[in-house]
Amino acid sequence: MGELFWLDENGNEKRHGFIIIAGSGFDAEIMMKAAPTKNDIGEIAYFLSALATPNPTVAHFTIEHDGIVEELDGICCMAGNTSVIQNDINLFPDCRMNDGMVDIAVIEPVKTVQLLPTVITAALDPAGKVLGRPQFKIIQTKEAKITCTPSLGMQFDGEIISSNSGVFGARALPQCLDLIVDKFSPLGK
Repeated sequence: MGELFWLDENGNEKRHGFIIIAGSGFDAEIMMKAAPTKNDIGEIAYFLSALATPNPTVAHFTIEHDGIVEELDGICCMAGNTSVIQNDINLFPDCRMNDGMVDIAVIEPVKTVQLLPTVITAALDPAGKVLGRPQFKIIQTKEAKITCTPSLGMQFDGEIISSNSGVFGARALPQCLDLIVDKFSPLGK
């Protein structure tokens, strides 16, 4: 399981577990815009909210991990515990729940329409093993602290975090989930 932490606007630390993805920026903006309609129209709400955000805000991300500090600009910074989404597309190649790592991904500064090559690549190579993920800088680590300037919205597994200061991070919490996989699941193989 992944654990997200963030500092609220008063500087108080908050923590919450996440299973799939947590992040700040474009992904959180998509979740916020999709929230009013996602129960009515399902996954299409995310697609429509992405289209409604043609020029995502670019932020500067300072990422501290493994004794290294990386400075990256992008429209989003996400932490993934597993990043398999609809149609078995893996947003971050090699991101797995059982490796004791979180995968940090920053998407380059682009307009929404410029993400089309990445979308096509994901459709052609859902696992990301051959074509990778253009426009993504990916870091695998046990724990990372991220400072986002300016502070952008945040989310974890589609849940909006309304109060944040732009300082957040994620870490892997190994062996804290028991999964039951039925015989019909492709995960049982």
